[in-house]
Amino acid sequence: MTGNARTGLGLARAEVGRAAEAVELIRAGIAACDQTGTHLTDVYQYTVLAEAQALNGAIDDALASAGKGCADQSTGGNGPVRSVQGPR
Repeated sequence: MTGNARTGLGLARAEVGRAAEAVELIRAGIAACDQTGTHLTDVYQYTVLAEAQALNGAIDDALASAGKGCADQSTGGNGPVRSVQGPR
């Protein structure tokens, strides 16, 4: 939960012109989620990171982060593709 809060705070800071600070907060949020094994929000977090990096002028980093988010989506965030099924 702390990781997602840091990501949200980072997004808010990026949107008010504090993109360099935002990138660090978002990376800290991603790291916090990685430590707990939470990967449900990886795509969102890497998308937000890419946006903050782009706003900071780091276009190559932004494209790499967007690619990481897409890769996480296709592999379930960590390893082979996983399937989640709800009640039938």
